[in-house]
Amino acid sequence: MIRALASTLRVREVGENPLRLGEPFVAALWHNTLYLALGLFRDRQLVVAVSRSRAGERASALLEALGYGRPVRGSTSRAPVAALSGMLRAARAGRSVAVLVDGGHGPAHRVRPGVLAVARGSGHAIWPVGLAASPCLRLRSSWETVIVPLPFSRVVAVSGRPLRIPREADREALEPFRALLESELLQATRRAEELLAPRRGAASELPPTDAGVA
Repeated sequence: MIRALASTLRVREVGENPLRLGEPFVAALWHNTLYLALGLFRDRQLVVAVSRSRAGERASALLEALGYGRPVRGSTSRAPVAALSGMLRAARAGRSVAVLVDGGHGPAHRVRPGVLAVARGSGHAIWPVGLAASPCLRLRSSWETVIVPLPFSRVVAVSGRPLRIPREADREALEPFRALLESELLQATRRAEELLAPRRGAASELPPTDAGVA
């Protein structure tokens, strides 16, 4: 069903597509675009982390059927160390990885530091990818509004500026990079929404960006 749905989407790419550069990278996406990203990034052997729950077992089988790499088992709430070390191993082995940067429990649109650790330890650039779809369903969960595209939706994927994290950066030095990534991803998402509704403007649920950080 996901493959069939994805084949109907009319996708517009804005900015450089990291998948076409020929070098491994870390894709940074918001958790609420999970169902949109699933179809868009199929058959690319991207590695992602899924929880060690029963739902994670089903998710792992689904991801491999969609052409993702073997998932890393672990999450921010269950086995976070295993998740981080597994993603690092995959990235150091030359694989591209994708991270839902606000985690599985939020807060929404707040970048957590795990993605920075993966990029620092592997040397891969982080590519913020903002996604939007219209028409779509917006399903409210306990902490976010999840986007589910409908058949034949228009989709915009905006790639922000890539970030490279110095290997010598300590925890304190990582904070400016975390804030910059958050700002870039918010801006990329807002740009994607605006391009879907250039006349009436997109009713964004995103918080305002901090111009000083960008």
